[in-house]
Amino acid sequence: MVKEGKLHWQGDVEATGDGLVCKGDTDGRSLLADAVSVPFEAEFVAKTDSTNIRLRYGAGSVIFNWEVNQNQLRCKNDSI
Repeated sequence: MVKEGKLHWQGDVEATGDGLVCKGDTDGRSLLADAVSVPFEAEFVAKTDSTNIRLRYGAGSVIFNWEVNQNQLRCKNDSI
């Protein structure tokens, strides 16, 4: 069964005709989903004019276009 949750945002995020735009250079922007249970599937379309597209869930994160090595997909789990 697929359940679609509502997204909420905080920080410098703006709703546009193309979707949600996160602005700024700090880590203070967040898209928050209503409670989801695992396993779940999420689909994102993201772009940046620089580096670092970060997706986080719980204590883990995935970094696309990481500033240290843009050819590396960086995965972290801070709970380990």
